Formats: sequence, C-alpha cells, structure tokens
Amino acid sequence: MKDNSEPTLCTNKEAISNATMNLMESSILAQDER
Repeated sequence: MKDNSEPTLCTNKEAISNATMNLMESSILAQDER
C-alpha cells in the first residue's frame, strides 16, 4: 500500500507546483496588461 501511495503524493506535489506556476504566470501577465 505504501508503494502505491508514495507515487500519488509525488504526482499531487507536481500538480500543485504546476498549478502554482500557472497562477503566478497568469497574475504576472495580468499585471503587465495593466
């Protein structure tokens, strides 16, 4: 079970990091548009 849960945690961290990067990029673009 642990072997199955660990990759899922890694995937979640990657998804969260990707979402955070997207939010930061979109916010930067919004500031540039202003």
